[in-house]
Amino acid sequence: MARFPTPTYTRLGWHKKGYAERKAETSSIWIPDDMLFLRDAVSTWAYRNISDWNGTEKDARRAMDPPERPWLRIEGRRSDECLIYDSNGDEQIFSEEKAEKWWVETEPLLMKEREAELLAAKRWQDAVIKFRHFLASGDLVAQILTDSGGLFDMPKAVWLAKSGDQFFNNGFAKNVVPVGRHSASLGADGVILISRSAVQAVIDKDRKQRAGRKPKWDWAAAKLHIGEKFRFHGALSPEDPDWSHQAHVEKAIKEFFQSKDRNEPADSTARDKAREFISDFEAGNL
Repeated sequence: MARFPTPTYTRLGWHKKGYAERKAETSSIWIPDDMLFLRDAVSTWAYRNISDWNGTEKDARRAMDPPERPWLRIEGRRSDECLIYDSNGDEQIFSEEKAEKWWVETEPLLMKEREAELLAAKRWQDAVIKFRHFLASGDLVAQILTDSGGLFDMPKAVWLAKSGDQFFNNGFAKNVVPVGRHSASLGADGVILISRSAVQAVIDKDRKQRAGRKPKWDWAAAKLHIGEKFRFHGALSPEDPDWSHQAHVEKAIKEFFQSKDRNEPADSTARDKAREFISDFEAGNL
């Protein structure tokens, strides 16, 4: 019996557009041994700091429709024949009756895969928010490697802008004005790199902070996280069952710190910060 392709294959109707192209682009780029691609740097940090990290997060999709029957009708053949792709991407022909039986067995497995991938995507977003804070605060400095071999520091300000999301999506910078330059005409294009030693220093710093007896709540990172939530959901609305009132913001704050520190602030603290973040959003400052 043919098996529907697993997440490592191109699943019919579930293809992650752009992934193959991005992988082909980065795989052929030479980088210094002491540097990491931006997305690999996020994964390196997250492996030590995000609960349940398993390596699938970087390429997990944030939104997917539920699985549908993957077969296609075959023109010019019997009407009850169906075409299914196996795990090698090869075509397999079955009768519709057999295909339906296979689907009854396989759909629950695909639903579990979908759920696991959506959870992996959430872990990736949690890691990106924290890593972006390191870059915006200056704890880490990203560099652009141009086609000519030049390395240029990226300014902290680019990580505060909403457009900074795109850098984590594709790992490339386009027309970014490096530190020390003051004209948009001098913008640089290239792959974004992070120093391995700098990432390790941040990992070591986080480890020491967690070893302390009293957790230190990183409200700057939490604010970035809640800002991402507002950008995804919009304003609190009774029409959104997951984002309708202040309690949902409080819950998001606690979940963020549970993922980051395996601890959470007191209810009263989360409540006060939720009010503050909601006010910032309404004032256009989040």
